Amino acid sequence: MDQNQAKATLEDISDYWNERSEGYDAQVKKEESEGAFEAYLEYLDDVNGKDVLDIGCGPGFFAVELARRGARVTAVDISPEMLQKTRQRAQAAGVDVQVLQADCQALDFGEGCFDLICSRNVVWNLAWPREAYEVWWRMLRDDGRIVVFDGNHYRHYFDAAYARARQEPLPNDNHIMLGVSPERIDRIARMLPMGQVDRPGWDWSTFIELGAGSVEAVPLTFIKDPETGRKLVFEFVVIAHK
Repeated sequence: MDQNQAKATLEDISDYWNERSEGYDAQVKKEESEGAFEAYLEYLDDVNGKDVLDIGCGPGFFAVELARRGARVTAVDISPEMLQKTRQRAQAAGVDVQVLQADCQALDFGEGCFDLICSRNVVWNLAWPREAYEVWWRMLRDDGRIVVFDGNHYRHYFDAAYARARQEPLPNDNHIMLGVSPERIDRIARMLPMGQVDRPGWDWSTFIELGAGSVEAVPLTFIKDPETGRKLVFEFVVIAHK
């Protein structure tokens, strides 16, 4: 994908998530009511007093919950509507979150600004994922961590086993669309690189190449190829230690 295509795709992605902001906000409210954040704490650890960057913050699920636990949180997203939801959620919770609209592939906070950089369901959206990881890695302090929650959400467009497995209901399928068609994001996903690689193996090897002291790649949910019975990683978390 050349620079002009990447720019157009980024604008398309921003427009889509602007449309999805109300539904995604409703989805996050449901997750909050169910105490869903507790499942993430095992991987995020103690954030009290830490400088944390929430990349692709959406309506502020991670940002607000981390701020509640004493983190100094900066939240970035490409979608202005999502950022407005983050501001509203932070205000309602009585916590301070610094909010910034930006392309997460081209952030420039300087070197060594954050103790923890985290994201949830973001990297699959990226046209330049390796470049994004390089940028994030530079912004991480020594002894800091990058924690990426993501999934093989669109692997089925490029892999026959995933295509067969997607014929069954997906784990944790809690999307609230409010009438927004997925056609646009499905079309975009066919152009993006992350559906074309095996993850989280790709993420693990990329962080090793960037100089990570250690990397953990943990499958969280699986789907099964009905033809072979093989378990396929669907959702996962990658933790890279600097």
